[in-house]
Amino acid sequence: WLKERNGKLKWEPKLGGGVGVMGFGAFTAVNPNGWQLDLEGGAQARVLPNVESDLEAVDFRIGVLVTNRFGLWASKTGYYHLSAHIGDEFLIKNSGFTRLNYVRDALVFGVSRDILWKGSPDFRLYAESAYAVNHEFGKPWEFQTGVEYSPLIFNGLRGSPFWAVNGSFREDRSWDAAGINITAGWQWRSPATNQRFRVGVQYYSGDSL
Repeated sequence: WLKERNGKLKWEPKLGGGVGVMGFGAFTAVNPNGWQLDLEGGAQARVLPNVESDLEAVDFRIGVLVTNRFGLWASKTGYYHLSAHIGDEFLIKNSGFTRLNYVRDALVFGVSRDILWKGSPDFRLYAESAYAVNHEFGKPWEFQTGVEYSPLIFNGLRGSPFWAVNGSFREDRSWDAAGINITAGWQWRSPATNQRFRVGVQYYSGDSL
């Protein structure tokens, strides 16, 4: 559920994920080391609950990445394709809407480093850049950076808190309109896989995601 500054309520369902296809190294649940080929994909929709639940728009993203981790450092290099689509119901009810063919085929590189806190890698700093080799709208460069607190705690049903802050900057917004994303909540880690289940709240200020 998203409430915008103009008071309008929207739904933003998202479905997607990433999967490792092949790799080599020491793939332990905690602190894995090695290389991996990953596939990612997802859909981000926007629905208008007060207008017959019409689909306003949906973005699709697919990508191929090579990721690696050694010690406290990790990185990713790869490619993603993103395309944005306006919903049919929205176009029918807004015949004067000017549609933009927003497409990006981008090369991406990111790096992150875990920060030890009392001997545990509970904090993570990261930065990422991408350059669109093909784009039918906008400009090529985009950057993001942030910090995450996600304690390495396995304590069953009690869980533990988490929070994160992310800033994104895009050339097609002349670099002066940063998107600031803040999220916080509670998480539970699996001692077998180190995967997390999270519940939280989010605040975002910036252009439409």
